[in-house]
Amino acid sequence: MLLTSAGVRNPTIHNALLDLPLVSGAAAAVRRTTSGSQLLVGYLAVDEGFDAQASLALLRGRLPAPLVPRLAVVPELPTRTSG
Repeated sequence: MLLTSAGVRNPTIHNALLDLPLVSGAAAAVRRTTSGSQLLVGYLAVDEGFDAQASLALLRGRLPAPLVPRLAVVPELPTRTSG
């Protein structure tokens, strides 16, 4: 797995996010806290009725603890012109 500020290149995390109920798009990235610690964040585009707590519980059951991201719901995921 490669963790960078631009994103996380790990198909396991990406697929786990996309497999969550009512998730239409997902991306993961590493962010830094104000204290300088790294934090894995899963950005999700979701449909109505999405349950963040239930989704987090599913991720905890499917991924090793260090790979479970914090979840952030966004209106849409940005895309690059290169794909």
